[in-house]
Amino acid sequence: MITEQQIRALAPDDASAKAGASLARKENWVELGMHPDALWGLCKGSGQNPYQTQVDLSDLAAKCSCPSRKFPCKHSIGLLLLYAASPAAFPQKPAPEWVAGWLSTRKEATKTPAGESAARQKAPDAAAKRADARIQKVSSGIEALKLWLADVGREGLVSYRDKPPAYWQDQARRMVDAQCPGLAARFLDIASLATPGIDSGDDALIRHLAAMALLAESWPRLSSLPEAMQHEVRTQIGFPQSKELALTQEGLADSWLILAKTARIEQKLMVERYWLYGKSSGQFGLFIQYIAPGQAETVRLAPGTEVRGTWVYYPGLVQLRGLFKEMAVPQTAQKTSMKGSLEEAVQSASRILSANPFAGPVPVWVTATCLGWQDGQPALMGADGVWVPAHLSEDARWKVLALTGGGYCDFFCLANPDAWEIGGVWVENTYYPILIP
Repeated sequence: MITEQQIRALAPDDASAKAGASLARKENWVELGMHPDALWGLCKGSGQNPYQTQVDLSDLAAKCSCPSRKFPCKHSIGLLLLYAASPAAFPQKPAPEWVAGWLSTRKEATKTPAGESAARQKAPDAAAKRADARIQKVSSGIEALKLWLADVGREGLVSYRDKPPAYWQDQARRMVDAQCPGLAARFLDIASLATPGIDSGDDALIRHLAAMALLAESWPRLSSLPEAMQHEVRTQIGFPQSKELALTQEGLADSWLILAKTARIEQKLMVERYWLYGKSSGQFGLFIQYIAPGQAETVRLAPGTEVRGTWVYYPGLVQLRGLFKEMAVPQTAQKTSMKGSLEEAVQSASRILSANPFAGPVPVWVTATCLGWQDGQPALMGADGVWVPAHLSEDARWKVLALTGGGYCDFFCLANPDAWEIGGVWVENTYYPILIP
């Protein structure tokens, strides 16, 4: 049985969790029902017709007829919270057509070879032509990027540090037009940091510009690079990774802890990132899914649960991103032994960042560590005397302090060069996910 805490961890943000909690009362629902595969309800809304809300119990994927672009929406969260608190409110009965049809569509989707489109099956020549056309567009876009980077070098960073967000968003649109969504995402990251007159974003700005310059120089030389670097460069530019290739691997069978989730809008798509940890293998994983407006997520994982499954990695400089080849129904997470002092975690993150110049945040476990203050800023402080700056919202800071009492615990973190983000904490035998900003 899923717990209230695990359901709240599914929420894309605190506002959705609070709104969902307000709907977790039987009087807000016109109809409720369930069977072994799903639960559903009709939620009263502001319109004439109630919203159709449904949850697949195999993986907690949700769908709702409301116009919200958040996944899961507040109605889905409310339905799950009501079920966790009052399962007797959901009578067992046959699923209505709108639920049965959705479940059937999801099952059929799993039978289709991953990543294989009908167009590719029927017209391989047309697909090859499209691929060639994209390469030409990417090459033209990267040549334009190199000219822009040369202007930055000539004029100096001081001319760009106070550019408004709209300037960087315009650069992102140029990269979207060149079919380089990975480069566009870096410009959008810069836009989110572009606060005029504040110096704190300089380090991140320099890192993004340096990464883009390295990618721009690597693209024309792609065929001469080692295979792992070729995969990494293509992925960073924004080419999709091959599910077919990944699924040919035997995979890593393990019990995987679902540690943390982030969700944000990128180029009109909801992008969800889930961080996992194999309890026996000690390996981390990153699952990413893209959700278009009006669509529901295909995979739903709840931080604070664990799932038995076979995980396969996409190729790259460091094995991290991948997908499940097969998976069972998630269960409540059980404590496992963690290893790694804060000093060891710092060294591990440094090795990965050195091996992969394009690496994003590095997942690490830290034991015997507490949340404190250093130089007037929040910091993770190890019993070994090592400390690193910590980046977390004020609400998350108070939550961590309330859970730990300021004492030493085991933390899951995402290590960035400038500050670490706290994704969750073990308190005794319970894992508490922390919402990453």
